[in-house]
Amino acid sequence: MHYFPRTPGALLGQARAALVLLSACTFPEFSFSAVVTTAGAAGAAGAAGAAGAPDVYVVAETEAGVQSVISDGTSVYWSELDERTGASAVRAAPVGGGDVRTVLGPERLAPREVLLFEGFEDEALYAYSFERGVVRVDRGGAGLQVLLADDALEIDFLVVGAYGLCVERISPDRHDVALLPKAGSAAAEPSTLATDVRDLLGAGPGGFVIVDAEGAVLLVCVAPGPGEEATLTLVPPSTPEPTDVRMDDGAYYLLRPDAVERLPRGGEGAATPLATDEVDASLLRDDGTTLYWLAGDGALADLRAVPKAGDAPPRTVAADVSPAALDARGGHVFWVSPDAKTIFGRRARDEREGVAGP
Repeated sequence: MHYFPRTPGALLGQARAALVLLSACTFPEFSFSAVVTTAGAAGAAGAAGAAGAPDVYVVAETEAGVQSVISDGTSVYWSELDERTGASAVRAAPVGGGDVRTVLGPERLAPREVLLFEGFEDEALYAYSFERGVVRVDRGGAGLQVLLADDALEIDFLVVGAYGLCVERISPDRHDVALLPKAGSAAAEPSTLATDVRDLLGAGPGGFVIVDAEGAVLLVCVAPGPGEEATLTLVPPSTPEPTDVRMDDGAYYLLRPDAVERLPRGGEGAATPLATDEVDASLLRDDGTTLYWLAGDGALADLRAVPKAGDAPPRTVAADVSPAALDARGGHVFWVSPDAKTIFGRRARDEREGVAGP
């Protein structure tokens, strides 16, 4: 199963809220010139003005705890939970910070309901919650639509791909992944793609990436052509097992609890280590040129990064951050303070010219 348990109790603390961003855009390289410490709410002003780190800024501060973060390159969206009242909400702010708007108010969410964002397309955000299942949230504030109810099968993870929504489902006697249309109704019937699945990792070309019951990493094709295999083995069984994946036109990028690796597309050739000796690595993200992840074995984590090309060593970008949420897109990376009350952003920077990105 996933390295961080996806359970309501864990989510209300500092557990994993994995986010899936499918992007192959190219942005300026990230600057590793400074390490920022963002512990505590007071870290907001300190991080924004830290010497040698002028690109760090505060996207938003909240009274409620941030549970999940995702960006579409223009806005940052987050789900929040007020532990005192049990009220949940979805809010948004510009990627550079600014006025906060309410996308989905507490009156439209169940008490203590947390939406875990996993992707977006057009005007919609896709998420799952333990109260409703897979949902589609209108980014303009028009409301929420349930696409697949979480009834007999517990929905453990969701991946948004070009072919639809891939859902990881668990019951006492079943663990599979199924395909669901991106638009529909609660009556939509998902089609099973694979059974006896150990983990759903992400999306790949023409399908979805899973870990099977034996521990092998497979690409499961949604619509294989004539003579094509329905599954392609990317990595044979190995330990520790990969827990997250990203891909672009040339490679897969695998995250293990102790390493980050680049694997040629097609599954042919040896994996190239980009980072080793990591500690409890989780939440792999990709802004086009740089990979980001969180590493740490406690209530705090370090935000780590390495160029996808592997032409520079991995570095710590920010220390003492929340291990629950991370996102990278549009030349920005976003993370959350340990108290889950402040969302930070940092702009990409081209080190060769020393000029900040957008």
